[in-house]
Formats: sequence, C-alpha cells, structure tokens
Amino acid sequence: MAGRIAPNEPADNVNSEEPLVPSEDEARKLSAVMFTDIKGFSAKMSQNEAGAFDLLKKHDALLRVLATKYNGKVIKSIGDSFMIDFPSAVNAVKCAVEAQKKFHSYNSGKIEFDRIEIRIGVHLGDVLIRGEDIFGDGVNIASRIESITAPTRICISQEVYSQIRNRMPVQTFRIGAITLKNIPEPVEVYEVLIDEIPDFAKPSPDAMERSKKQKVEFSQRETVDEEREARHVEQAKQRAASSGPMSEEERARRIADHYARAEKYYELGHITEAESELKRIEELDPGFQPSTERRQEEEEKENKAQTHLRKARELIAQGNFKEAEQETNKVFEYYPLHVGAQQVLLRIEEERYRREEEERSKRIEHDKEQHTKTAEQVQLETLMQKSRTQLEASEFQEAIFTLRDVFVIDPNNFAARELEEEIKRRQESKVEDDKRLQQEREKREHEERLAAAQRRQEELQAARPVVEQARPRKPFPTKQVLTVVGLLAVGGLLYTVIPAIWKALFPTTMSVAVLQFDAGSENVVASALPLLLVDDLSQMQHVTVRSFATSSRYDNQSANFDALAGVLGVRYLLTGEVAANGDQYDVKMRVYDTHQREQVLAWNSSAPITGFARLRQQMLATIINEVGLDADIPPVAQPTTDAWACTAYLEAFALLEKDGRDDLTRARDLMLAVEDSGKGFPLSRAALGEAMARLSRLGGSDDAGLGIAQNAAKDAPNNPYVLRSLAVAHMAENRFEQAMVTLNKSLELLPVQAEPHRMLAEIWLIAGNTDEGAAELDAGAALDPGNPRTLFLQGLFAHMKDDKVGAARLYEAAISAGGNRAYITWYFLASAWLRGTKRDAAVDYYSSFVASRPGDYRYLYLLGRAYAEKLDSAQLYFDRGLEVTRTILDRNRDDVDARIYRALFLTRLGQFDNARNEVDRVVQSGSLTSSVRFRVANIYSLQRERDQGLKAEAVKALKEALADRYDFSEILNPDFGSLAVDAAFRAAIVRPLRIQEQ
Repeated sequence: MAGRIAPNEPADNVNSEEPLVPSEDEARKLSAVMFTDIKGFSAKMSQNEAGAFDLLKKHDALLRVLATKYNGKVIKSIGDSFMIDFPSAVNAVKCAVEAQKKFHSYNSGKIEFDRIEIRIGVHLGDVLIRGEDIFGDGVNIASRIESITAPTRICISQEVYSQIRNRMPVQTFRIGAITLKNIPEPVEVYEVLIDEIPDFAKPSPDAMERSKKQKVEFSQRETVDEEREARHVEQAKQRAASSGPMSEEERARRIADHYARAEKYYELGHITEAESELKRIEELDPGFQPSTERRQEEEEKENKAQTHLRKARELIAQGNFKEAEQETNKVFEYYPLHVGAQQVLLRIEEERYRREEEERSKRIEHDKEQHTKTAEQVQLETLMQKSRTQLEASEFQEAIFTLRDVFVIDPNNFAARELEEEIKRRQESKVEDDKRLQQEREKREHEERLAAAQRRQEELQAARPVVEQARPRKPFPTKQVLTVVGLLAVGGLLYTVIPAIWKALFPTTMSVAVLQFDAGSENVVASALPLLLVDDLSQMQHVTVRSFATSSRYDNQSANFDALAGVLGVRYLLTGEVAANGDQYDVKMRVYDTHQREQVLAWNSSAPITGFARLRQQMLATIINEVGLDADIPPVAQPTTDAWACTAYLEAFALLEKDGRDDLTRARDLMLAVEDSGKGFPLSRAALGEAMARLSRLGGSDDAGLGIAQNAAKDAPNNPYVLRSLAVAHMAENRFEQAMVTLNKSLELLPVQAEPHRMLAEIWLIAGNTDEGAAELDAGAALDPGNPRTLFLQGLFAHMKDDKVGAARLYEAAISAGGNRAYITWYFLASAWLRGTKRDAAVDYYSSFVASRPGDYRYLYLLGRAYAEKLDSAQLYFDRGLEVTRTILDRNRDDVDARIYRALFLTRLGQFDNARNEVDRVVQSGSLTSSVRFRVANIYSLQRERDQGLKAEAVKALKEALADRYDFSEILNPDFGSLAVDAAFRAAIVRPLRIQEQ
C-alpha cells in the first residue's frame, strides 16, 4: 500500500496555522465519503516500478470516470489511494459496486502482478467543508472502514446501509460492531455482496472471521504515508528547534490559537481533541498547566452527559421516546452542540418512525383479517372475476385486455400475473387443439372426397355401355357451347375482380411493436433507427404501431416473444442490430410473427449515414412484401448530406424522445454546434427550437427557441415535424392560439401523428374545455396506444378535476409504461399524494432529498409541508429551513429565492407579519420572476384565513405568474389548499382561446 491518504484528524495538524473548528465562512454538510486502496501496491512497486505505474494509471483513470458518472468529486488522490465525496449514499455504493465489477472483469485471466484488487470503504456522515477539502468524523470513519475491508470487497457503515437498503437491489452481510482506531464508539459495519459475480456473492473469509468473533476489534493498519508524514513532522520540529529560540510574540500567538481551539472543542463535547490542544500548549510553554479545577469540572460535565445518554438509550429500548428526548436535551445544557446527543435524537426519530410503521402494518393486517375492502380492491376483484369468466368462455384476448385494466390499478398484482400466465397456457393449448382438430377434419374430408370420386367413377363405367347404345345421334350443340363460353368468361372476370373487392373490403393489417436494436458498440444509429421506423410505420395504411416509449422497456434478447407480444397487444415484433463498420453501418432486421410463432423475416444491408433514407425505404418495402400489406411506402427524406451534421441530428432526435433535463440539454448543445458550424438544415433547427422550448418549460432556459423554430418553418413550411416543433415553442411562450393553428396544419399534412393530438388536448385543458381535450386524447390514444404521455395527460385531467386518487393511479401507470419517473413524481405525483391519501409516500420521497442535500431550503420546506399532520416534525424542518435561509441572506441580502422561501417558512410557523415584511422586500426589489410570483401566491393563500383580503391578492399573483409561464404543477401546488376549488381561482387558471386562421 503506497502513498495512503490519512484522514484529517485535529491532533495531527500541530503546525497548522488555520483554525480546526468551523469559522463563520465554513459550512458543514452530510456527505457520503469513499476511500479506496490497492492491495499490495508497495510490493508491486518494489518488484517492477514501471509496470506498477502503468497499473496505477489504469486504476486512476477508471476511478475518475466512475466518480464523475455518479456525481462524485475526487477530493484527494495520493499514490494508490482515493478519497471521493458523493452527494448521496446510493451514488457512492453504486460507484463502488461498478468499480469492483470493472476491476474483476479486468483481472480475469491475469497473473498476480497485473491484477488490480482494491478495498473500498464508505460512510455517510457530517463533514466540514474547507475550500476544496473536507474534514471530520465522517471522513475518519470512512478511512478506518476501508482499512478493515478485504481486497476486492466493499464495506459500508450502518448509516450507509440505512440509506440504501430500500433504494437499491443489493445484498449485504452484517459483520457487526467494530471499534475503529481513534473512533470513540463501535461502528456497525456491513460487507456488500455482488450477486453477478459468484466469488463476491458470498461473504469474504475476513468478514466471516470478524463476524464469528463477535467482539470489539481495532483497525490498526498503519500506512507508509502516515509513517512518512510522522517523520516529516519530526524533522520539521528539529529544524525549527535548531534555527534558534522562538520569539515570545510568536509563542504567545500560537498558545492563544491552541487555547481557542481547546475551548471550542470543549463546547462541542470533543474532550480528547481538547486535551490534545492543551498538550500542544504544554510543549510550547512548559510552565503552563491547565487548572485541575477546570479538568475536574469538564470531566464531571462529560460524566453527567454520558449518564444522560446511557439513560436515554435505555429509554429508547423500552419505547419511552418522550422521556428519552428529555434526557438527551439535558446534555445540551452542558454542551449546546454535543455530537453524541444529536445522534441519539436522530435515533429517537428513527425508532419512533419504525414503531409507527410497525403499528401501521399491524393495522393493515388487521383490516385484511376483517375483510375490509377498499373501492380499489373491490374493483380489482371484479376485474379479476371478469377475466376468469372470459377465460372459461375461451375469450382469451378479452381476458388479457381485462387484466390490463388490473395492471393500471396495481402494476405488480401477483394474482393477475399468475392468471395472465394461465390464459396464455390455455390459449396455446387451444391453438394446438384447434390445429390438431383441423388436420383431422381435413384428413376425413379428403378421404370422403376420394371415396365419393371412386364410387362415381365406378357408376359411370357401369352405365357407359347402356348410354352409348341408347343415345341417338344429335346435331352439333352450338347454343350450348356459346353458353358455356359465356359462363367461362364471366367466371374468369369474377376470379380477377372479386379478390380485389375482397382485399379492398377486408385488407391485410399489421400490429407491430419495434424493440430496441442492439449495437456492437455505442452508436447513434442504433438509438435513432427504431424511433424512425416507428414513425415510418405509423404513416402506413392498415398498420398499428405500439409506442416506442413502451416497447423500448423490454429486452429483445431475453424476452419471451409470445408473452411480450401479448403484453404489448401486437402480432409482430420487429428488432435487429446495428454495427459501425468504418463509415458504413451494417443493419440487420428481424421480424417475429406470434401467430406462426416463428421468425418470418431476416434481412440485412449496409449504408453510410448519409444514405439512411434509402435504407429505411428498403426496410419498409421488405416488411410490406413479407406481411402482404396493401400500403404505400411513406416518403423518407435524407435530412442532410453532411455526415457529421446527420450524426449529430440523429443523436438529438433520439434524445428528444426523453424528458430528462440532461437529455434535452445535450440535444440543444448538439444542434447549436450544427447551427454554429453553418451546416444547419430545417430539421436540425426544428430540433434545436424544440429542445430550447422544452428546457424553458422545465425552467432550464430563458430562451424558448421560438425564433429558431420559426426560421425552420420558413425553410420547410410543409414539413409536419417542423411545424410540430414550432408548436412546442409557441406553447413555451404561452402562445396557445398560434400553437393550435400550427398543430392543426401539421395534422392536415400528416394525419397519422399522435403527438399533435396530445398537445391539442393540453391546450384545450388550459382553455377549460375538458370535453374537447378528452376527444383529442382519445384520438391520440387510437393512433398510439399505451403511450406513457397519454396516461400522464389523463392523470393531469383527473388532477385538475380534483380527483387526486385517480390522478395518482394514472401517473404511476404512466411511469410503469416508460414515462420519466423523476419528472412526473417531482412535479405531479408527489402533489397528488399530498392532496390525496398517500401522505406517507410523499414524506418518504422528500426525505430522500433532504438526506442527500440537508442544506437545501427547498427540500426542507417540501418535507416540512409533507409532515403537516405531525406538527412537531413539520416545525423541526421549518425551523431548520428558516435558519438556512437566514445564513444565506446574511451573506447575500439580494438572494430573492432564499428570501421568498424564508417568507414561506415564517408563514408556516405562524409569523405572518414577519412573512409579509419579507414579501414586501421581494416586491420592492423588482425581481419578480414567474417562480417568485407563484411563491407569493402560495404565501397569500396560506394566510388568507387570517386576512380575507389576501384571497384576492393570491388569485391576482397567480394570474400574473400564469401570464408569464403557464405551469400545471404550480396550479396543483398543495399550498393553495381549498382555494383551488374556489370560483375565482378556477377562473384565473383558464386561458380563453381566440383562434384566427393564419
């Protein structure tokens, strides 16, 4: 182990000129700290220094890449060791697991010297921020945990385990409580197991041994760097001593610094560190002796504090949380910032919450025993019974469709999944039986026809001699021959005309889902091609295409195609792969027919990226011929002849199908680069305008891209996709009338688009016409069934009608269908939980954000509001938020966002006059963005019970904010409460349309 990072401990920094306690300009935060170290690196250095450095370069590069991927910050990198700071415990553990997987893959088949085996330790704790560095117990504990970790393994503290156990699909092995060097209390340690790697799926021998001992164990591993640092400090001391006597002024200054630190440590309850500072004073001034009286006093205070904490822990174990709080609060009389007491208070809150959850679970079980059924349960049972009845009647497709309604209510209903499997088994069995019966029937009919023909032949042979003798000679039957010829002519005509009529009346149809295309290496064509094919196929007659947002969630390798087609409600599945080959792309396409239960098409071809329009036409023609469709191939135009610009556009096109802020930002930047290069074209400008508009609606850009989208429409006035992007930009600017006209023109040019119908539904909802909006939603759903955005908008319609439960169910269904979980939950689902019956779900959701960023006043406000029914908990977070905003405003009085949130905290705490003063200061500043106006409307709404005149002020502020940025999530903000159903509020949120043909 070479160049190990030593944790920052106060006692080690003897010669530091900086204070070791937080200054007014320093801050604390909750941080997930990771330490790593390579096994046996010093030995490798001794054996082959150049080879060891090559390994180190590979190690450093991978860790820096993974740290960046999971939003980590490399604080220090010394020798073969890393210290990384993560914003959340989940990110830290994900990074650690992926690192061990990558190194395991790298080590496969290598000799011992070439292997990179690292230890990783992770702890979540409070740290002190100083410049680009972090200090404190949180850092020290992470370092000590890493030192006891086995090579190739990951160990985490109890604090990290508590954060990840319900948020990550990860297994752990509890090692137990271990006393770590220079850490006062034992630390509960877990080893993370990695199921994908058999060797790491079970506990390491080291972990098993430590667990078996069940006793306190010190981590005593010393490091090369620590020894080197000690020698360096000692040499510095000797140089200082040999350079001559220290001046009295310098000695006095240093003594004063150490004494100030000792005082601060005593206040914090860090007795060991305080004593270390006093020892430094003794070294500087041998005549100094801390008073025995002071020591005895501090010892007595600490003994009393520990007595109270021991009693508090006993009371926690007994479930007496109120008395435990009282005992813990007594410690703060001695030490206002005692860390141990703060940890006990957190434990009380955790235990109290755990007990409440246990009681809630018991109540739920009791309710089940009493057969108390909610309306939702009754509906589920009704649907399940209906599906079973349909199954018994062999109505398999109808039974599957009924189960889909069950999955909308409860996506994970186990009984419904079992019934779905039973339906598929019965359906397969019936298909086999029908096939067998058909074969038997055809065989019997064939045998009967042969027998009948044979009998007829025998009869004719027996009758022929008699007929020949009896038959007189007749003239040639001219009339009869002409009749026969006429009948044959009519028959030939019918033979050619009737099939054409039949085909026109009953055309061949195709229902298809396009799955992801595999890529040999990451390339934009593999991401964009399925989307383009969905778009192409949706324009063809007699073809129904499943939304790619839904079908892309399924793996095309491991999926059972028959079962998958049943879930998606289609007959055909289309997938393939794309491989880059120089400037060419090799494309393979496969089509699976679930009726024939086999692959019916395998096709491959190659083309440069500038020839992909022709390649898509070939793919569509091949599909038409194979399925027997009577459909025209839609026009497919090559967006540009420049390969680089085309590649950038295809990547942006794929990114625009997602709702994430990062995806939209990347799409915008790509199209800006194309535009700045002078290689822009109408579709690239339309994509740029749409990305900017959608970012603007998310609050991530001030420029909605309207001018760029209008220029694209001027260049391509009859391109329906360009017009659709222009409509998005119009909506971002609140130009709803222009958006409606543009969308209708886009539909005239290409009627089979679903997204314009969904956008029109949103505009009609803004206009207050829910009937027209619902009709547009139905039209979009018919063209693009199962699209998550349709489900989301249905949820939004329910939410605006104050149906919180129905809205939450539809939002969750949208997420299950592939919708953006982060966006839908943050802006809409959490609000429905709060205004409905799932307040606990909102508490859990916002708690995760507070845990990752405890100093963010927005998260503190949202969590406090979620705790509204638990006043003590709510007040705790409102008080914390008030303190955070005060600190921010002390540094920057012009921070309008912090001030308006301060007004919200004051309002929630009942300090209405102080809140109004803060609002007045915000208004006088003139910095009234739409977000600030929405917050002002929230504050007036919350205070309206005290002052009825504020109701009109709240509605006025809301109307002004909506005029600047129409935002459904703000309209649905729970802070409006009962005001949301008031007639004045409902009138303020409606935007009448004045349509003028353009």
